[in-house]
Amino acid sequence: MKITPKDYAKVYLSAAQSVPSAERVKIASNFWRLVWRRGHIKWKHQILSEVRSLERIQSGLKLVEIYTPRDLDKKQKDNLVSELQKSIGQPVELVCTVKPHLLAGVVITFDHERYDGSLKGRLDSLYKKLAGDDNY
Repeated sequence: MKITPKDYAKVYLSAAQSVPSAERVKIASNFWRLVWRRGHIKWKHQILSEVRSLERIQSGLKLVEIYTPRDLDKKQKDNLVSELQKSIGQPVELVCTVKPHLLAGVVITFDHERYDGSLKGRLDSLYKKLAGDDNY
């Protein structure tokens, strides 16, 4: 049977949730020792990502990633979270990343869909259209 990072994440969450919080450090230590012994320590980041994803699913949170050319202040982030929660209808976990190459605007990723409202995205789209790209 082939084990995947998602399988490791499910096993870890199951074990961690079945013990008191005082014992979770021991569970985590034993878990990472097992991953290392099986030669899968290179999956560390993927496993952690899957754990966070499964925790979000269990708590009913939706992950929304926002890429902006400049850092957003706390008020802007709070407003975004509020508006996204209204439109989605459930709690949102917002992850903001600064991407200076966007020039202006934002790119939002939600439920594996990408919404590009950036100046760079518009310029790229215009370039493809003018170049006669059939995939446009």
